[in-house]
Amino acid sequence: MVGYSDNVPIRSARFASNYELSLERARSVQKMLQGSLSQPGRVKAEGRGEINPVAPNTTPENRARNRRVEITLLVSPENTQAELNGLPQGN
Repeated sequence: MVGYSDNVPIRSARFASNYELSLERARSVQKMLQGSLSQPGRVKAEGRGEINPVAPNTTPENRARNRRVEITLLVSPENTQAELNGLPQGN
């Protein structure tokens, strides 16, 4: 799970940088999800600050889109094959 921010410098006593803000954003989602998972220790959080925006930081709406957390799910090959074995075969 990766947190991001917009490019507006953070002005907060809590966060020294947009990187720290983005990391806390990811950790917040991490904590929320860990309670629902069978292996909560496998959830990793990182922050990337303002890099890799999904939209130009030219409007308030676009800056809001760049303040996000992206979640990547990784499935082990063994589990994937076991699940596929239980599916009906197509013609």
